[in-house]
Amino acid sequence: MPLLHQMLSSVPDNLPFDTLLAETAKLMTTYPPDDMEKTVREMHAENIRKIKEEDEERKRRMEKRKAILQGKQKKAAVQRWTWPGFKNFKSRTVKVVALSIKMNQAELSKLVSTLRVAVKTKPRLLSSPEGPAGRLRKLSATVTALLKYERIELNYPRAEEAQGYAERLISDAIRNGDCHKHTMEMADFWLNEKQLVHKLFKVLVPRYQNYNSSFTRLVLGPKTYPGYYAGTAILELKGNPFPTLQPKTHNYHYWLHNVLLDEAKKDFRSAREESKAKTTESVTTES
Repeated sequence: MPLLHQMLSSVPDNLPFDTLLAETAKLMTTYPPDDMEKTVREMHAENIRKIKEEDEERKRRMEKRKAILQGKQKKAAVQRWTWPGFKNFKSRTVKVVALSIKMNQAELSKLVSTLRVAVKTKPRLLSSPEGPAGRLRKLSATVTALLKYERIELNYPRAEEAQGYAERLISDAIRNGDCHKHTMEMADFWLNEKQLVHKLFKVLVPRYQNYNSSFTRLVLGPKTYPGYYAGTAILELKGNPFPTLQPKTHNYHYWLHNVLLDEAKKDFRSAREESKAKTTESVTTES
């Protein structure tokens, strides 16, 4: 509503409202709003379809480039394990060892699930008088609270650090299931409340089984001054039953009154340009 008032307040005073209203009435009869809304919806759906196709094409190019890069890295790794005089060795043991090294070079992507969030190479140092054990205790309490309440508010460094551990836990649960020993040990370690293990495998795994994006969302909270220098953040699980923190952005360009105002502006500007051209022509003829 304030945007509409601001737009209407910027309309010139000498705008021919009677003519505009008459033309608007003609346009309303010629182009009914229902038909216009249907056309606009089709145009909007077509634009969304084109954007999705471009995104899919970009993803395909990225995957192709990544596959080529992985192939080059694998080839370089194989070359590192070979030497120029390999064929000249007569020792059968050396050949068998080199062959077994080549065969045991497995891709890491098949051994460890890939996370969909950025994880730093070095762990963040969280202040704790208990040392590393206290740091792990803090992070396990954060992961437990996240899986229990599905939305928590805390300081930003701790939220960012706990996000990676929560993503890894959910990703391993989806990948390995509840019959995998290591996954069950990790769930038992990170979840202080043991009833959440059932929630992890019976509620969250079916929810995120077909997800192509990350399972958690990190939103910066309001920063108060004076206050904690690092700020606060809201860490939540996607698909939670709470209202969204960030409202969806709407495209108001194709609304009926915006379309009519745009057309009125175009007509007014063209009429003004014509009047200016006529005045310049009359001045030149008089001179």
